[in-house]
Amino acid sequence: MNLVTFIQDAQVVLNNRVIVFTGQAYPLLFFSAFLQQLKAQRVYNVQSIDLTRHAFEDILPQLELSFLGQASFFWFSDVTALDERTRKTFLAYSAAYKGPNKLAFFIPEEDWQKNASTVTCNAIQHVDEFKALAAWLMPDKKNVTAQGSLFLQRAGGTLSIDQAIMLIFYSAAVGNRSEAFVEQWLDKLSVPEQSLFTLSSLLFAKKPKQFLAYWQVVQSLYSDVFWTTYWSEQSFRAYWFVYHCFQKNMAEAKKIGFRLPFSFMQSDWRKTSLQELSVLHDAMYTLDCSLKNGGSASFDLIFARFLSSN
Repeated sequence: MNLVTFIQDAQVVLNNRVIVFTGQAYPLLFFSAFLQQLKAQRVYNVQSIDLTRHAFEDILPQLELSFLGQASFFWFSDVTALDERTRKTFLAYSAAYKGPNKLAFFIPEEDWQKNASTVTCNAIQHVDEFKALAAWLMPDKKNVTAQGSLFLQRAGGTLSIDQAIMLIFYSAAVGNRSEAFVEQWLDKLSVPEQSLFTLSSLLFAKKPKQFLAYWQVVQSLYSDVFWTTYWSEQSFRAYWFVYHCFQKNMAEAKKIGFRLPFSFMQSDWRKTSLQELSVLHDAMYTLDCSLKNGGSASFDLIFARFLSSN
């Protein structure tokens, strides 16, 4: 089922022991709102479990028992961040799980056995989908649902789930000034986050032609100060991700890898060295200082050096 069907049908959680969310990107804002609403209902004891910090064998007793007859809802987040052994063990266990509690997690690939309820986190492309999401998030804000057509039109017909949620919150905040807000800010707010991940993945994979072509398309969407901040964070996280991978400390690598492109964390991290990432980070820091003191941007030279390094 798709996400809209899921949020409109409360019986999905009640009737299924395992719920699997799939999609191209992890919708962080949606899952945060979903877990908050689930906790507020007080039907389940909602618990988030990080299997990079806890051995799966250690949490098995919690999954096999209920407390005073009340079922728990265990949220495991994005299981692709787990090492291969733990992920296979967990997925096999989930496929055969019969209770007494509820298990839920996200996995990007469509490789899940279809004996569990699967919720596909597709982008929002229709006004009715936007309205359903807005009504679920803010049932008392009727004016928010009315903005769906305008938001989608200005965003080119597609919004990621988290973009739609962000716009719903902004719309609720500005109230009757939504139209003016759309005119001034929507182009910046609705830039797909996936575009940033694509850009980073091309740079870290060292694909010069594809990266530079894509960079020319998206560079003007944000200010130079935004880009120095963005690339500083990406290079910083990438440096420590690679460091922890070499140390075989995958738990720490997973934590620092938040907001890094999936392709980099899977394999492309091997294409860069710690020295190259350190130089990239230092260059962005220097450029940021220059911009704040009236200097001009020189991103292309920095990228050319990084892409040409071996």
